[in-house]
Amino acid sequence: MDPWEGKYGWDDRGHIVPGELGGSRESYNIFSQNKIINQKDYNYFGQAVDDKLSSNSPTSCPILPLTLNYTVTLNHLPNTQKTKLERLFPLRPTSITVSAKFSDNTGIMFTFPNRISSVSMGYNIKYFRGMIK
Repeated sequence: MDPWEGKYGWDDRGHIVPGELGGSRESYNIFSQNKIINQKDYNYFGQAVDDKLSSNSPTSCPILPLTLNYTVTLNHLPNTQKTKLERLFPLRPTSITVSAKFSDNTGIMFTFPNRISSVSMGYNIKYFRGMIK
């Protein structure tokens, strides 16, 4: 089964780089993402990173603005470890690892599940803000 517009039918159009961090809405920045993970945990992570950048805007610190190195890895399990259903969707990552490293030597790294059966881990924006160290 081929993905349409970068996603499979019931999934969300997950953004590799979130829009609030300058990510494009074009298909090269889209992957098929579990709807629940995208709308909750992954979204809160992106908001926490954006909040950290916004807290040190060029107007608040014009001499040394905060910069970000943002890395996303779309992880794929071998077919032998996928369910029969997951093997039908070869372009869908089984997890997403995101790393945000700031120029003030703080950062956060997290791996989000992306299995078809994944459910929200129950994290909120405060949890991810607290993880940035």
